[in-house]
Amino acid sequence: MRPGTQVWAKVEGYRWWPAVVLDPADHRDEMRDAPKMPDRSKPVLVRFHHTEDIGFMAPSKVLDFAEHVREKSVGGKKGGGFAQAVAAAKAALGMGTDASNGTGVDREGQNQNQNQNQNQ
Repeated sequence: MRPGTQVWAKVEGYRWWPAVVLDPADHRDEMRDAPKMPDRSKPVLVRFHHTEDIGFMAPSKVLDFAEHVREKSVGGKKGGGFAQAVAAAKAALGMGTDASNGTGVDREGQNQNQNQNQNQ
């Protein structure tokens, strides 16, 4: 994944959380501490929205934010800054927030900004 990509990242014991992929070249000190992945893949360096924590993720634990916003934004405990983290990722992508369901995705599963562009 490319630096700047908005993603969902999964840490064991926590729900999927919005994050942004970081450029390893800008974080050389952190990269020296990167864990070895069991499948020999390169870890993905991310910064979690709202908490600002940085983590190394197995590629299998990182999903595209926009593609999975509907399924990952619902359910689970909403505390701990989750809503703010989702809003930050949406803002970075220029996605609106649907007041009725809070996901920025209409009931048909389409990004609201895409719907607006099609109606013009």
